[in-house]
Amino acid sequence: MIDRIKEKLFGPKATLEFNLGDYIEEAAFKRAMKSTDLASALFEIGYNLKRKCHRKSEVMGEVSNAVMIEYIFGEIIKEIEDKNINLEDLTE
Repeated sequence: MIDRIKEKLFGPKATLEFNLGDYIEEAAFKRAMKSTDLASALFEIGYNLKRKCHRKSEVMGEVSNAVMIEYIFGEIIKEIEDKNINLEDLTE
């Protein structure tokens, strides 16, 4: 009875199982564990980095493409590091 009430209130639940002794499943586990961090980093990069670039160009004035590219990639790397995302772990 309580399980039915919980399901009505919170919706159905799912349980994922990973065999961490298996290399492929361990990699899938790592991806699942970092999915929220990845989504957050992608949101930051996709929506807020453009604004940061506009503000940077307003402050610095005209800058070369190389300077702006360096700034953009620096911000992407910073976002990845801030979220403790290890790309090597997630792409194995």
